[in-house]
Amino acid sequence: MSETELSLGVAHVLERLGCIVIRVHSGQVRVGGGYMQCAPSGTPDRLVLMPGGRSCWLEIKEKHGKISIDQKIWMDRAARLGHRVAVVRSVSEAVDVIKEAMR
Repeated sequence: MSETELSLGVAHVLERLGCIVIRVHSGQVRVGGGYMQCAPSGTPDRLVLMPGGRSCWLEIKEKHGKISIDQKIWMDRAARLGHRVAVVRSVSEAVDVIKEAMR
């Protein structure tokens, strides 16, 4: 399963659990003759808004996918600020992370 397919599967299942799942684009994208800056480089793939006012950032990776230095820095910084951040490699792992965060 590709990272894109995994990300879509995670979003679908978490939305069925009552969450809002937002795809976050990071870095720059080409627009017309220039570039548009999206979220900062290293920002996780998905922001999950849960019932009860909770949230969690998910970085979705294939089984052997590696975390970049920018991703590690971003996740460490967010965690130090008290935000939930997780790397998930399967739909079931994402569900476990979110169910734990919803408790």
